[in-house]
Amino acid sequence: MSHVMNFTEGLGKIQYSNLPLWVFDIAIPMFAAVVFLVGVIGNGVVILTMLRYKKMRKSVTNIYILNLALADFFFFLVLPFVVYFNSSFDWIFGEVMCKLTMGLDGMNMFTGIFTLTSMAVDRYRTIVRLVDTRSYRRISIAKFTCIGLWVVSLLITLPLWFYAEVEPRRDNILVCTIPCPVAVKYGFMITAFILGFVAPLVIVCVCYTWIVTFLRNRKQSLTITAIKIGRISTLVFVTTGVFACSWLPFWIVRIALLATPNEEPTKSMETAYYSSLCLTFANGCLDPFIYACFKEDIYQKIRKLCSCFKRVTKPVESHL
Repeated sequence: MSHVMNFTEGLGKIQYSNLPLWVFDIAIPMFAAVVFLVGVIGNGVVILTMLRYKKMRKSVTNIYILNLALADFFFFLVLPFVVYFNSSFDWIFGEVMCKLTMGLDGMNMFTGIFTLTSMAVDRYRTIVRLVDTRSYRRISIAKFTCIGLWVVSLLITLPLWFYAEVEPRRDNILVCTIPCPVAVKYGFMITAFILGFVAPLVIVCVCYTWIVTFLRNRKQSLTITAIKIGRISTLVFVTTGVFACSWLPFWIVRIALLATPNEEPTKSMETAYYSSLCLTFANGCLDPFIYACFKEDIYQKIRKLCSCFKRVTKPVESHL
């Protein structure tokens, strides 16, 4: 679901907002700047670590983590454009950038939750179904799965890529919007809500219900290996929980606004909308910290990578 799809179709309803100017001039840009820096650096370090150390890519879980980090990283690349538009209500970046921002923003959400769902299913099959890691959980299958998730995300977000365009509004203001038919708009919203939020969370919850039940029944025979598998499962569960908490307020507000399309947005509704928007911004920058907390190999390799950078930059600093 693209953040740039504003909560009203008419610019006039948001151009003269009920909120004070400092919200758009200071609060949102400053919050987004912090999130942008943390998100780009955090996910960038995770991606660089995965690419730098070949052994990291021999884990199915790490392949999924790399895919999730890539989705978050691409989103943060277009975040400044999203924030500028939601703060100034004026699009100055052209139609190509409008389509790119809309498309990548929407694909980020779908690819992210689809990857988390795949990780949860993988945990279930590994722990409960005891699937042979030498057959099902091959690295090549995980890679093809990630590619497939991007393709599916692209297909779902085709309305964003196809209909997104720049339109002139009052006072020579340009808006990056999606002037699609009403049926397409509501159809996409329903599809995005079900496929990009409800269904994946239901699948994840079902998988973890079965996992917890299975582990409780076998509590007496837990081994060190089982405990490690449990840590990976916790990583997936926590990451999914953060995603759900970050996007649930956004969807609640979005549905409320769609249910009352002809009413002027109140101050409380605008506050709820922009607060939920900022919460979705923060989602992607928290993921790298979760990886480092629950994946020991990622934490160790990030430390090693950082120490390498320190050794490289230290002579330069001393020379200066």
